[in-house]
Amino acid sequence: MRIWTHSRGIHMGGTGKRHTAEQIVNKLREAEIELSKGQTIPMVAKKLGITDQTYYRWRREYGGLTVEQARRLKALEQENAPLKRLVANQTLDNAIPREAARPNYLARRGDARQSNAPGAKCTSRNVGPAGC
Repeated sequence: MRIWTHSRGIHMGGTGKRHTAEQIVNKLREAEIELSKGQTIPMVAKKLGITDQTYYRWRREYGGLTVEQARRLKALEQENAPLKRLVANQTLDNAIPREAARPNYLARRGDARQSNAPGAKCTSRNVGPAGC
């Protein structure tokens, strides 16, 4: 699978097209018209050049939105992505010192998985903090 970037973000995969929010809303409108004429979803999806799964995903994400609302949604998602990364990095930065400061209880009471039976062979699996 190839991964490349372009002006609208990262695109993964082979033959798929990238549609703008406006194109998606317009295609959903076309689909509604065709469905009201009695066509089935697979027929409508084929006419629009998309898969059934794409139709359902678009309908879930963009159903009922106007073109302007869809544009605003995409702009907010792009604005929100770096903020999400910042929060994730900050959370990780906060968790590392907490984890390092936490006492190692397994070292104090002995590793419960370690075999302490007399005559047990010392292997890399049962060597704990106290040795064999």
